[in-house]
Amino acid sequence: MLTTAVFLFLGVVSGAVSGLFGLGGGIVVVPMLVYLFGVGSTIQALVISSIVVVFASLGALASYEWSYLESRLKKMTTLLLPAFLAAFFGGAAHHMIARTTVSLALTALLHSLLLLAICVFTEGRDPESTGSYRNGTSPIAGAIIGFVSGLAAVGGGTYTITYAVKVAQQTWRDARMAAQAMGLIVGLGGTAGFLASY
Repeated sequence: MLTTAVFLFLGVVSGAVSGLFGLGGGIVVVPMLVYLFGVGSTIQALVISSIVVVFASLGALASYEWSYLESRLKKMTTLLLPAFLAAFFGGAAHHMIARTTVSLALTALLHSLLLLAICVFTEGRDPESTGSYRNGTSPIAGAIIGFVSGLAAVGGGTYTITYAVKVAQQTWRDARMAAQAMGLIVGLGGTAGFLASY
């Protein structure tokens, strides 16, 4: 009974963090499952995390008006479609390296490199940017965010918000919605990749 209550609490916390900020669901879930609750393997924790990310993202996206959501999602197709495919391959690839804590170290390294690349890439950009996802970098950013997030079973909110604000010149509200949409896409792609690889 206590375990069920703790898992419910974990779901509420990760969903609330994801809904409020557009990020954080997978970053909360995987370490808690592996280190605090002793889930049998990192793979099990990652699959659970991917599923949690899907539902947390769906819940967060449900809070937007349909017209706003529809218009934003149409503009984001060049970011989201490559992310789904890359998340599938990231999720499928994870079982090849998830035998030891080396996989967690590799995931942390990939996350650090991705944030560094986004920061370096956006340095010195034109301040008169059009504020669009159609600037040529979206498919590449979507693929990178999708693969790394699928590999780590996180929603990719941190990277999506960074990309949306710094490169695509989006408002915080639009960037948060983009992160929640990315979470849904990456969660679905990563879960499908995990399941297809076994």
